[in-house]
Amino acid sequence: MTKKDFLTSFFLTLDSEDIDYFVYGEYRSLPKDTGESDIDIIVSDRDKVRVEDIMKTIIVNCELDLVSFYANTNAKFYRYLSSCGWGVQIDVLEGGLFYRGIAYYPYIDLSRFVTIYNGIKVLDINKGFYIDYIKEIIHNGRAKEKYRNVFLEQLRNNNDECKSEIEQRYSEDAWNLIKVN
Repeated sequence: MTKKDFLTSFFLTLDSEDIDYFVYGEYRSLPKDTGESDIDIIVSDRDKVRVEDIMKTIIVNCELDLVSFYANTNAKFYRYLSSCGWGVQIDVLEGGLFYRGIAYYPYIDLSRFVTIYNGIKVLDINKGFYIDYIKEIIHNGRAKEKYRNVFLEQLRNNNDECKSEIEQRYSEDAWNLIKVN
């Protein structure tokens, strides 16, 4: 089985099982490849147990070896290796984006920006980069330039919407820090 065959089969399984999911992050190589990256999939809370079962089943059906697995409160990280020489890491983020157990972007809020790309449910790339800016700031205290540029563009083009979202999600103080900088 090729990596492309695996990825196609994997996403078809998620869809046929009616899993409420979407890919978060870089997806432009899917389903042919992962673009030298892992796959981040956000799943609804209602489907997290079913997805865990699917992840266990894939190794049997696709003849893969699970070579690494770890988990935290809201995510599970699977690394598979094929006997054909390719590997893939799939990160399953349950219920949204969290930092130290606190949701800063719940699934329901992110799912409003889901679109279809090559038959796969994905988070709109511009919204994803906008959220990546916030994610990087929360997790690392700084963000990559490509995320910052999209974030600033969104602020310029949708200032009132961004202001409302940031004030509601975080605080007026957070908005004041952003608009000053």
